[in-house]
Amino acid sequence: MQSDSNVSVRAVFLTEYGKVLLMKVAGERESLWITPGGRMLPGEDAETALAREIREETGLTGFDPPSEVWVRHGSFVQKGRQHDEVERFFLIPAEPFEPTTQGMEDAEKKRFRRFEWWNIGDIVDSDEAFVPRRLGQLLLKLHAGDLPAKPIETGE
Repeated sequence: MQSDSNVSVRAVFLTEYGKVLLMKVAGERESLWITPGGRMLPGEDAETALAREIREETGLTGFDPPSEVWVRHGSFVQKGRQHDEVERFFLIPAEPFEPTTQGMEDAEKKRFRRFEWWNIGDIVDSDEAFVPRRLGQLLLKLHAGDLPAKPIETGE
């Protein structure tokens, strides 16, 4: 069983016009575009962790209960060591807003590069690195209203 310290929660802020909020972060191997979120703390449930992470990473508070749509079993490199992790993704319908980094921890701020509201089609056509890798295809289904009955595996 995966411990909570290796489980992350991620917010998929998706507008009715097909835009999604992503953050560019510097990884040890490459820069990546990811959805806002982070690790669950011991004893936290997913909704509590998601609310905390969204507040810390974007400044947003108060949103409708999210739907869990995806799960990703992946890995990351930290200080030269590879770590396994589980990421749980939650769809949050949203209007575009201006995120802030004020609540981020210092380590997060060092990796953070910028926020951007991406059009789904631009993600599909981009050569940039996204996590999960097939983010554009997954978002196309969500935007079309194809909500999974239970979270689907995203792949790496």
